[in-house]
Amino acid sequence: MSLFVFGGAWLVFGLRGLASAPAVAFVIVAILTLSLFLSAFQIYRTNVPAMREAADSPSARRRSRLFHWVNAGQWLLIFAVVNLLASFGLARWGVPSVIGIVGLHFFPLASVFRYRPHYLTGAALILLAVSYPLLASSGPVSSAGPFGAGIVLWLSAAWSLASSRA
Repeated sequence: MSLFVFGGAWLVFGLRGLASAPAVAFVIVAILTLSLFLSAFQIYRTNVPAMREAADSPSARRRSRLFHWVNAGQWLLIFAVVNLLASFGLARWGVPSVIGIVGLHFFPLASVFRYRPHYLTGAALILLAVSYPLLASSGPVSSAGPFGAGIVLWLSAAWSLASSRA
């Protein structure tokens, strides 16, 4: 569910970077984000009894603890890197750095949850973070980064959603 929400947020961020983004584009992204989120939430609700039963196991508690540590580390690293870049006058490199850090955080999560597709998501985000500033005409401030991150996260979430329905 969170990948759809964060993917939608990245897409909105990308739209905000476009001078001529029509209001309807924001509405479409919001509707798609809500629709995808609700599809994932429906599957979540169906599996709540099984998840509650498994949540008390030592391995589930360990996974939950590691998940929280990885996410806390990601947010701390984002905060530190963005502030460090700004203090050196390199704030424009903040977005590619955030995309790269988000990509990196998928590697330990892939291991924690034993979900191999997270490796692909992480690699795609890191590749995007490194390549789009070099390829886009406006460099690291290009909307290509946020759009790409949103699309990668949505595709990753859609893959997960499709596999859970199969």
